[in-house]
Amino acid sequence: MAAEQRPIDAQVSIGRCALGEPIRRCFLAYPVPATPQLQALLQQLPDAFETVHPADLHLTLVFLGTISVQTANAIWEYALTHPPPSMVVRATSLQSYGHPTRPRTWALRMSPAAPISEWMQQHQLPLLVRAKRPAELREPSPHISVGRLRGATPMPSSDAIALTNLTAVELQLDQLALYGRGCETSGDGPEYRVLRQREL
Repeated sequence: MAAEQRPIDAQVSIGRCALGEPIRRCFLAYPVPATPQLQALLQQLPDAFETVHPADLHLTLVFLGTISVQTANAIWEYALTHPPPSMVVRATSLQSYGHPTRPRTWALRMSPAAPISEWMQQHQLPLLVRAKRPAELREPSPHISVGRLRGATPMPSSDAIALTNLTAVELQLDQLALYGRGCETSGDGPEYRVLRQREL
């Protein structure tokens, strides 16, 4: 059996989580490569932002929340038989994302986004049912979070952040991964752990 198809061990330990504990903040996503162009873009974000760790860059397809190892295996099996498209995307804009009145995140929008949105519309519900989560009421909005505001800093307007070479950021989305969050994370290290990954 190929490595990416092996079931997640029932005794999986994420960070310092106790063996056998549920997997916290689990989600299915495209891992996003931290290309030189993307890293150069991140370096332009104001000091008010904490940039996302390169190993944590991803495009979320469905957020699953806290799930058991058995549920994670069922979700991964579904994802292997219903994979999202492998594609190349180009950044088009940087927009605030999160709470409608108190956004805390800057995210990259990209083109083309329609194939990803279509996959999300078709497959989010079956995955959420497996995770015992309610249906997602918001329309799919594919994005890549790149920076989060520190503390209580007010969110600047998009006009206040002038990024050069934004549309030069081209990304190959050709991997699929299942992520989980460790019980304890280092301030300098990645927040999430890849539980399973495969090439599309």
